[in-house]
Amino acid sequence: MSSAKPIARSDMDAITAGLPTKSAKIRRLAAAGCARAEIARYLGIRYQFVYNVLHAAETKAHAEPRKIRRAPTDDRARSSAGARRISKGCVWATVAKGGRIDLPADFLEAIGIGEGDPVRIALDGDVVRLQGRRSALREVQAVVRRHVPEGASLVDELLDERREEAAREERRETHV
Repeated sequence: MSSAKPIARSDMDAITAGLPTKSAKIRRLAAAGCARAEIARYLGIRYQFVYNVLHAAETKAHAEPRKIRRAPTDDRARSSAGARRISKGCVWATVAKGGRIDLPADFLEAIGIGEGDPVRIALDGDVVRLQGRRSALREVQAVVRRHVPEGASLVDELLDERREEAAREERRETHV
C-alpha cells in the first residue's frame, strides 16, 4: 500500500505539462508523490504499465554501470570517483541517481572552480558547458569590448546623459 496523498487533477495536469511520453509523465507524477493507481487512472492506462515504468527506473538507478571497452592508453589513471581518464583532457564518468556526476578535481582546478563556488551551466546544442564565475565575467567583458569603441568611458557617457536629463527636467519645471 502506498502512503501517497491524492493530488488534484488540475495539479496533475500542471505537473505533466509539456512532457512528451506517458513514461515521462509517470515518472514525474511518481516523483510528485502520486500513487501508482492514481497515475494509472489519470493517464487512462493499466496499473501494470505504471509499475513497469517505475520499476525499470528503480532498477536502472541501482544497476552497475556498464563497462566501456577502451583502447589501451598510458593515462587511464583514476582521476576521481566514477571517472576514468582515457586521454589528455577527457574522462568518462558515470551519471548517478538524480543526474549527479562527480567531476575530477583536477578539471575543476584547471578552470578555477573550488568547492562551494557558483558555476554557470549552459546547454550549447548537445554539449553542456561548465564555467566558473571568473571565466564567465571575462567572456562578458570581451563581448562588451567588441561593442564599445576604444577609449570610450561608459560611466562618463551615462553621467552626461543623466546631467542632460536633469537639465531638461529643470527647464520643464521652470516653464510650467
